[in-house]
Amino acid sequence: MIESLKDEDARLLSKLGETRVSLDFENAPLPGVLDYIRELTGINFIIENGLGLAKDAIEIRVRDATVEEVLRRILPPLGQAFCVEGGVVVIASRERIARRADDARSRRKP
Repeated sequence: MIESLKDEDARLLSKLGETRVSLDFENAPLPGVLDYIRELTGINFIIENGLGLAKDAIEIRVRDATVEEVLRRILPPLGQAFCVEGGVVVIASRERIARRADDARSRRKP
């Protein structure tokens, strides 16, 4: 089971870097932008610290950009980052994502 989750996460990371989208949003809430990307790509997102981001307006216009490029462009101005965990893209504060990465590294150490 654990190995299949790792495989699933690896496939999703690959999909983020390969799947291209075109977006044109002005003053759109982050959850709405992510829902649109999900509809286009089938990639599932979880916004960990949800409600506060609903009021933040996103402006993005891209043509033929990878989903990873889009996330790296829209999340940092909101103080957010992403990671892949359990087959979904998790959106959370940069600090939470850094803690998750630290926890994952410490679990892998013998």
